[in-house]
Amino acid sequence: MTLSAIKVLIADNSPIYKKMFAQAVAGAAENATSAHASDKDELLNKIAREKYDIIVLDAELTRSGTASLIPVILRELPDAAILFAARPSPRNKALFAEAAAKGAAMRLVKPIYGSYSENLAELKCALKGIINISLKSREEKRTNNPNASKMISRFRPELVLIASSTGGPQALETVLTALSGTFPVPILVVQHMLPNFTESFANGLDKKAKLRIKVADSGERVVPGTVYIAPDGCHMALNAQRKIAFIDAPPVSGIRPTADVLFESVADNLPPGDILAVVLTGMGRDGERGLMQLKARHNCYCLVQSEQTCVVYGMPRAAVEAGFADSVLDLGEIAGALEKLCIYANRKRVNNE
Repeated sequence: MTLSAIKVLIADNSPIYKKMFAQAVAGAAENATSAHASDKDELLNKIAREKYDIIVLDAELTRSGTASLIPVILRELPDAAILFAARPSPRNKALFAEAAAKGAAMRLVKPIYGSYSENLAELKCALKGIINISLKSREEKRTNNPNASKMISRFRPELVLIASSTGGPQALETVLTALSGTFPVPILVVQHMLPNFTESFANGLDKKAKLRIKVADSGERVVPGTVYIAPDGCHMALNAQRKIAFIDAPPVSGIRPTADVLFESVADNLPPGDILAVVLTGMGRDGERGLMQLKARHNCYCLVQSEQTCVVYGMPRAAVEAGFADSVLDLGEIAGALEKLCIYANRKRVNNE
C-alpha cells in the first residue's frame, strides 16, 4: 500500500522564507507537498479545512505570543508535528522552551547567513528529519501497531554512538562495565569532560569492563569489541572509511568535543544503515541536531536515559522533546537494552565467520 503525500503547512509571513521552505519541502522528500499561510487567520482557516501532517510555525507570525497558537493547532490537528522556527536571537532559548512546553515537536533556528543555497540546504536537512518522523508515525497507525516503528527484529546496528555530559562518567561506568566482552559492534563515546582527565577515565574503565575501552586515536579504524572515547580539546568524527578523524574546529556552544559533530559525521559519511544512538545525563542540548540528521539519513534507533535516573535531565530532555527518542530507560536498564538491540548484529557476525 502506497502512503499518500506528507502535507506541510508553512506559516510564515516572509516571502523569502515562504519560497525557501517550499523548496526545502520539495527537496526533502518526493512524497511531500506544501501550502502556505501568511498570518494567523489564514493559518487557522487552513487547518480547519484540511489536514496537515507538519506545521512550520514561524515565531514572528504574530506580533507576540505565536507559541500560544500551538495548543490551538493541536486541538484541530492532534497528530500534527509542529516545527517552531525563529530567527537567531538572544530570545531563542525562551521562545523555544515555551514552544516545547506547549507541544512543538521540534525547534529550528532559521538560517540567515551565507548564500541562499546554503540556507536552503540547512532547511532541507531540518525538514528531512521531521518528515521522517511523520512518515514513521503514519506507518504505525496504518499497521494498527503503536509500537511498529520500535520493532527491531531486523535491526542490525553497525555502530553505537553515546553522548553524555554532567553525571556522565558515573553513567558510562554503569553502562559500559555491564556489557559483555563479545559485544558485537564498535561504540563511540563523546563525554564532556575536564581537560587532561579523559585518559585516566578511559584507563580506569578499561580495567573494570569486559570490553576494551580507550581514548580514540586519529586515523584508527573502529572495530567491534572496543569503546572509543573522544579526547578532550578537539571534535571527534568518523570518516567514510570508518576511521577516527579529529577536527580542530572551534567549540560548539562552548563545548569541544561535541556529540553533534560525531553524529553528523556518521550521518554524512556512512551509507544508509542501522545506527544505535544513546543519550545519557547531561546539561544542554548536545546531540539533538546530530540526531535529526541521523534520523533523516539512517535507520537510527535512539535510547534516552530517564529523568529520574539523570544527574541533569538536559540532553535527554532535548532528544525527547524533539521527538527523536525511541525508548526512555532507567540507567540500569540501558546495558541490557544495548545487548538485546545488538543481538542480530552478533548473529550476523557469527554467521559470517
